[in-house]
Amino acid sequence: MKTDRSVPSYGQMGKHIAVIHGPNLNMLGSREVGIYGRKSLEEINSDIAAEARRLEATVEFFQSNSEGQLVTFIQQCRGRAHGIVLNAGAFTHSSIALRDAISAAEVPTVEVHLSNIYKREAFRHISMIAPVCIGQICGFGPYSYILGLRALCNGRPPAGSRKKRSFLAICGAVDAEGGDTLRELRQRAEQLQVALECRQFNNEGQIVACLQEAPGRFEGVIIDAGALARSSQVLRGAIEATHLPCVEVHAAREPTGEQLGHQSVIAAVCAGVIGGFGGKGCLLALEALAN
Repeated sequence: MKTDRSVPSYGQMGKHIAVIHGPNLNMLGSREVGIYGRKSLEEINSDIAAEARRLEATVEFFQSNSEGQLVTFIQQCRGRAHGIVLNAGAFTHSSIALRDAISAAEVPTVEVHLSNIYKREAFRHISMIAPVCIGQICGFGPYSYILGLRALCNGRPPAGSRKKRSFLAICGAVDAEGGDTLRELRQRAEQLQVALECRQFNNEGQIVACLQEAPGRFEGVIIDAGALARSSQVLRGAIEATHLPCVEVHAAREPTGEQLGHQSVIAAVCAGVIGGFGGKGCLLALEALAN
């Protein structure tokens, strides 16, 4: 059990975020590097701390291979942390105790994973903790933690400085709130110094046709397919055929209630999944692609 930063009171400037790593994450950098990458946990924590300073937030880190120690630490976050970024590792798929601790702590919690769990074994598609987290981010390697931190701190990425890149954002029919999201998305693209084309469609055929035109024009795709994400094998095939990194976004928290498994048929062919953050999910997806 180890934390490495003092905890400020709520009265101090900025937010205080607890970053919690579950079992086997102490072996990052040497464990299954083809899945989890070569960065050590210490290097990942250093990157998170640097981003927290940029966001004028404070962070503390905790890692344990013990379910009981993780439960106790989450309980201790109640009343002293503004948010939790949690990679529960294998406990994600089995621990009712962690789920209950998150619920009892009443601290906004973002579930993160290095890999896209929906591309892996079926048992990893089940998250016991997702229904009590405000959102889930998976598939972006260590950057998943950075995105989780920004989501909790309402933070923006640093301005881009690379060669201008181009991305495509696809969504269904847009209501008044959706219009605000598109405006914010275009503003974020300007800040990141990337080109962004936003397309809105009402039917499966239009989305598929747009995806078919994407290769060679764009370097990545953000897609909020709405109800089609749960049923359209045609859409899944079109995403896979692009050979482009695609990020699935869904505004609502999913799964919810007693539903434990993500119901999307397209998640397994996407680079990553971001859900539960409303319109902010598209902003996070653009940051992930532009990183």
